[in-house]
Amino acid sequence: MKHRINYTILGFSVVSLSVMMLALFFWLYSDGHVQDFKTYLLRTRESVSGLTRESAVLYSGVKVGYVEEIQIDHDDPDVVNIIILVDKKVPITVSTVATLNTRGLTGVIYVSLKNKTNTHVLLKKLPPYNYPVIPVQKSLLSQLINLIPNVGK
Repeated sequence: MKHRINYTILGFSVVSLSVMMLALFFWLYSDGHVQDFKTYLLRTRESVSGLTRESAVLYSGVKVGYVEEIQIDHDDPDVVNIIILVDKKVPITVSTVATLNTRGLTGVIYVSLKNKTNTHVLLKKLPPYNYPVIPVQKSLLSQLINLIPNVGK
């Protein structure tokens, strides 16, 4: 008895299975949902040692984004530009400030965002920058380091 193979059905099955496996991979990779981000710029003169690409961005302690890029400003080498991506659902207002904080004793730095006041005016892009600029406050550790030389005086 001779078996006959229907190559059309076989090809369709292989292609369908491949597409389903690819879709499953992307669904698992995106953690089951696709997140929309908005880009913001932080400009600081503080050391960003320990901050890396993919470092967390927290808003009131909740992870809402990550650091996309860290670079020295071309016009002022004392300024470090940090480009962050934040979930579009998070209201970044004109009273939002950023702080570079250290997580425990590990030296891992993350960006912390918080609102200073209860305003609802959203932060907008202003020239000459390509993204809205969130002001950076000095971290507690940076403030303490600046106070140490004055302790013995």
